[in-house]
Order: sequence, then C-alpha cells, then structure tokens
Amino acid sequence: MVLNIIHIHALIELWKITKQKPIEIQIKRRKLNSIGHTLRKEAGAAEKTALHWNPQGYRRRGRPKRTWRRTINDEIRIMGRS
Repeated sequence: MVLNIIHIHALIELWKITKQKPIEIQIKRRKLNSIGHTLRKEAGAAEKTALHWNPQGYRRRGRPKRTWRRTINDEIRIMGRS
C-alpha cells in the first residue's frame, strides 16, 4: 500500500481470503432482488405504482437524466436476461 492506495491485486486477494464477492456484484444482486420483490407485489401496491410512474415536465439543473428503472433495465439487458 503506497500513499494509502490499495491495489486491485490486494483487493482480489482479500476477497478470496474472506470469501466475499466484489461490492459491485453485491450491489447488482441486491438491486435485482429488490426489483424482483417489487414486481411480484399486487397491482395496487404503492411500490409497484411508483416503479412505473413517469413524472411529467422537465428536470431541474443538476438532476440525473437516467432513472433508477432505466439503469436496472440496462443492467438486465447487459446480463442477457430478458
């Protein structure tokens, strides 16, 4: 470790020792679990309604143009799952 910078090789070795997956994989798995639970809810559930809600108007300056739903759809498409 030089200048408090951990090298990727050290991280990979640490993941092997602790038997954990990289944080990116854990985050994607949790996102997919969350979206799966939401999609299985009843038709009138607030979470499911919010997932398909499309606000009208424009975004203020500094707001992201990509929504969470679009990000999830892109990740699913990249993984080759429907």
